[in-house]
Amino acid sequence: MSGPATSGAGFAPGGMAGPGGAPGPGDPDRGGVYRTKRTGLAIALIAATALTELPMVRAFVSSAFGSNMIIGGTIASMLMIIGLPIFAFGAYAAIGGAAAVPGTGVRVWVRTPLAYLPVALVIFLAAAVAAR
Repeated sequence: MSGPATSGAGFAPGGMAGPGGAPGPGDPDRGGVYRTKRTGLAIALIAATALTELPMVRAFVSSAFGSNMIIGGTIASMLMIIGLPIFAFGAYAAIGGAAAVPGTGVRVWVRTPLAYLPVALVIFLAAAVAAR
């Protein structure tokens, strides 16, 4: 007979199974897709993105709602506001080792979360063209 009740997986530290046979809070085998040990990296990327977003929001407000509405500046700043968090998410995945999956080759760059990097770069190029 096998299953969570007999295999040892899904038991909390006190030997009790979690709700519905789910792993307990101290179970080292609990599988989390986005469980991370790189919280410092995440905090640094969030802080850098937030600091970079502030000038973009200011540029958007002054372009869109200033005395002279500048269409190129409005579109470029909107695209940058959209692209910066996408880039940060893709950078977190790349730095976190998602590109090091063996046997996937180039296909790893078209699968999430690494696909956010090329998408963000296209958005950045569109912002550069709009600002021109």
